[in-house]
Amino acid sequence: MFTTEILEGFDVQRTRDTNETVQKYGELTHAITNRYSLEFGKPNTPPNAVCPTFVEFVEHCKDLDMERVSDVFGVQLMQVS
Repeated sequence: MFTTEILEGFDVQRTRDTNETVQKYGELTHAITNRYSLEFGKPNTPPNAVCPTFVEFVEHCKDLDMERVSDVFGVQLMQVS
């Protein structure tokens, strides 16, 4: 958590237990969905624009010099006791 928060500059969300973690993931998912659903329909947005699927996102990011999405997700899950 220290490395993620201090060195990498991410906001770390701490939860009490697994149930609260799952609830937090649900809230974040809804917030992301709501945020980007507002973007579609704005001028200069492709008419059938939708958020990419997970597979499309992974394909888009594969050339970046970073860890795989599944690696990052695994690290996140290891933080849950």
